[in-house]
Amino acid sequence: MRSSASQDWILSTRFWPTSQFSSFFQQALKKQFLGFGVTSKTLPFFPQSHSLTPEKYFFSHLIWDLPIDLFSEKRLQNEVQKLLDVAQIAKQYQIPAVVLECFELPTTDAAKRFDKMLVDLQDGTPKAQEILKTWKADRQGNQKEVLLALCRLLFSLLKREQDVLFCLTPRYRLDQIPLSQEISSVFEELKRFPHLRYWHHTAYAHLQEQLGFQPQEDWLEQCGSRLYGITLQDAIRYQVGLPPGIGDVSFDILNHLPAKCFRALEFSELNSWLEIDLGISHLNTLPASS
Repeated sequence: MRSSASQDWILSTRFWPTSQFSSFFQQALKKQFLGFGVTSKTLPFFPQSHSLTPEKYFFSHLIWDLPIDLFSEKRLQNEVQKLLDVAQIAKQYQIPAVVLECFELPTTDAAKRFDKMLVDLQDGTPKAQEILKTWKADRQGNQKEVLLALCRLLFSLLKREQDVLFCLTPRYRLDQIPLSQEISSVFEELKRFPHLRYWHHTAYAHLQEQLGFQPQEDWLEQCGSRLYGITLQDAIRYQVGLPPGIGDVSFDILNHLPAKCFRALEFSELNSWLEIDLGISHLNTLPASS
């Protein structure tokens, strides 16, 4: 059994409304989490003097949306400049890593269409499998262009900013980047940059496995040498965003992570503190490796 202390875990905050944040923050401090993962939307709500408070909390990572435009070099370079600015913010708040959530442009109505497909797959709708095949075929058709654009952007970024870690992570939709069979290619192309790292996400990797891609263990095998952190979320078939312990994800992978890997639990305002506590309790009761 693991230690029961919250100090072992990062609490990743993604969607807390301003009206609820003060109460959430005070509760989180009482739990004595090791630190916080934040987004550009939640970061401003934290007290700026965080490194000087008695609690000594810190930020482990900043999550950043990164659009990849396959047809506009100017847009790619604009995103590089934005990331250079984000790196300065990370330094200001002493955040060691920026986790890049990449997606392909244009998105059109991709989010709605993909979520509808997941609902249909869950319900066993006959046409759902055909729609999934179309998604996969479309992505396979432009995979080379997608990876080339991503590598160009990252190359330009990484050679100009070397004091902040940038992490790739599994994604949710099939228009998002990278898929499981793509990430090792990106790391190989950019192997000269040790500050390009990997941040695993258990629920998203599980979803990709449900959609017919590589199993979760393959992500960690391919990217283990660059692993910096992991987001621990549960999933039931095609439904993600669940607290650990109520779904299908096996968290035995915790026994195979390096000691310095950050372990983050990601919740939103939809989750109660009871769910957060139960998720932590489930992870703490998992048997440790011998």
